[in-house]
Amino acid sequence: MKKSCYVLFIFLFPLFVFSQNVQVLGGIIADSINVNSGHIRNLGNPVSGQDAATKSYVDNNDAVIDADADVTNEIQDLNLVNNILTITNNGAATDIDLSSYLDNTDSQIVTLFAIDGSNILTITLEDGNSKEVDLSAYLDDTVLSEAQVDAYADDNGYLTIEIDGSVTNEIQDISTDNTPGNITLSDGSTLNLNVTDGDANSMNELQQLSINEDTIFIENGNYIIVDGLAKINVIYNLSIASYSVQQRLDAGETPISIYSSDNSLLDSLYGKTYQGGLICHLNTFNGTGLIAALNDQSTGAEWGCIDTLIGGTSNKLATGQANTSLIIAGCGETGIAAEICNDLDNLGYDDWFLPSKDELNTMYFNLKFNGYGNFDNDIYWSSTEKQADQGKGQDFDSGVSDNYSKDSSKLVRAVRAF
Repeated sequence: MKKSCYVLFIFLFPLFVFSQNVQVLGGIIADSINVNSGHIRNLGNPVSGQDAATKSYVDNNDAVIDADADVTNEIQDLNLVNNILTITNNGAATDIDLSSYLDNTDSQIVTLFAIDGSNILTITLEDGNSKEVDLSAYLDDTVLSEAQVDAYADDNGYLTIEIDGSVTNEIQDISTDNTPGNITLSDGSTLNLNVTDGDANSMNELQQLSINEDTIFIENGNYIIVDGLAKINVIYNLSIASYSVQQRLDAGETPISIYSSDNSLLDSLYGKTYQGGLICHLNTFNGTGLIAALNDQSTGAEWGCIDTLIGGTSNKLATGQANTSLIIAGCGETGIAAEICNDLDNLGYDDWFLPSKDELNTMYFNLKFNGYGNFDNDIYWSSTEKQADQGKGQDFDSGVSDNYSKDSSKLVRAVRAF
């Protein structure tokens, strides 16, 4: 009997303990929660009877405390559709339109520039939008070749940039209406020069003389009669007329003197021998000119110093000597075109130089083109530099000026000035 009671106690004791724990647990939970609040749901799968009792208690009691007792302001999701912001779980909430806060000027990358045959430029952005621009009003159909641009600007020394920003002070033609002191510019402006007569005597100024028979007339109307002058003048004119231009040069007459005696003789001066070569240019204002050597100084020489910029050379007439000096000073190579001309001592003259681009051009048109000078139908070097790796030359077959690599082999003809 005692043994049976002991066994029964062993089976009933856990149930007693369990019931006590549940009661204690129930008291603790009931004392610590607000039963009117939201539910706490234990979604686990209880194993022991104690866990099952706990779950049952929790599931059947409102166990979440709402601090402000307001169920409409709990954490919720926000939704943005287009530009409208809404909040979930509150159907009475106001929708917020964010359109006024948007900036549609976002920076985008241009993905394509395209122009069609009708001068329409299409610009496409990365978002796919595009814009068409009609460029017809901005187009100029005038197309110049490289040779035309070179001939107009670089080779002829025209200004391509307005240096001082003023178009009223450019180089202009000057003319006079023969009124003393009046000079007119090609833009229509007139300048009056007040010339001071040093001795206050208007009767002794430089004047034009003319001869008629035995009478010498002065521009102001005065004259003087020289007996026998008419006969002397006839003899002089006959004497001049009987000599050729070459004979007059050989007799010591200067090119400018011959030109002054008869302006029509300018072309006749070209190709005539004078001071060691052939006359190829005459400045009719100051009497200076250019003489080409009788023969080529080289059938194949380089301009020299490729990829070295000499700098400062010019295209123009009367600059070949300076160009040659710059090349000699800036290029240490031997046997180059400028050095060959600079070292030439020919027919008693040692002041030869390599011609500038424009000086070379006068040699072509005033000598080669008219059959003078024994020139070859090939390219001759000038002393004008184009850039670090190119110099300027001229084809004496076609007459075309062009740029050539400094290390290419070209013909050389020296010139000198008088």
